[in-house]
Amino acid sequence: MKVYKVLRWPILILSLLVLILLVKRPEPLSVQQQPPAAVATNANSFQAKLGELQDAHQRGETGAEVRLSSDEVGSALLVANSEPQAETGQMTVTSPPNPSLSNSTSINPEQVRLKDPQVIFEGTK
Repeated sequence: MKVYKVLRWPILILSLLVLILLVKRPEPLSVQQQPPAAVATNANSFQAKLGELQDAHQRGETGAEVRLSSDEVGSALLVANSEPQAETGQMTVTSPPNPSLSNSTSINPEQVRLKDPQVIFEGTK
């Protein structure tokens, strides 16, 4: 009975602390947005690295590795999920993406929207 009396208050306090931490909203990410030219450069770098990885796979190399930064991944997601420009008034028909991920694909800064989700890798710089 004495153990119960001693442990009930610390257990109650820890339980309340856990509940408060579960309900608390996380802090927003504080990352500066990149200019469209930097987004286009990072997206092109991402495509080039994927092309290198696929080339290594086609040559039969095992253990091929590429290093991707969060800026490159975020830029690639931005470009992949971008909507057609509404201000041109025309829709252009494009061919389906090339499965070979050729390095000739380039992105112009005008193709990049600025309000999009951000990707951040923790612990890498």
